[in-house]
Amino acid sequence: MRERNRVSAMNPAPTQDVALCRALRMYAADAPYFLIADTDHPSCFEDEQQAKAFVDYVHEIYINVGTLVGGYCSDEELKCPVQSKVLGAE
Repeated sequence: MRERNRVSAMNPAPTQDVALCRALRMYAADAPYFLIADTDHPSCFEDEQQAKAFVDYVHEIYINVGTLVGGYCSDEELKCPVQSKVLGAE
C-alpha cells in the first residue's frame, strides 16, 4: 500500500514503477497462503471474526493485483523471479 500511495501521489502518474511492481508481485506470491489459511487454530488474531476480516481484506486487494501488475510492470521486470516472504525466503 505504501508503494501504491507513493506512485498515486506522483503527477503525472508513471506508467511503470519498479518498486511498486515488485511489491505487487510479492503480494501476489504471498496472498494465496493467507487466503487458504486455517483460521480455526489459535493465531495472532483475537478471534475467528478478526481472522476472517483479514482474509477478506487480503482477497479484496488480491483481485486487483493482476491489473496493477499489468499496468506498472515492464516485460523485463516480469521475467525476474519473485520469492515468497511467507515461507521465509529472503
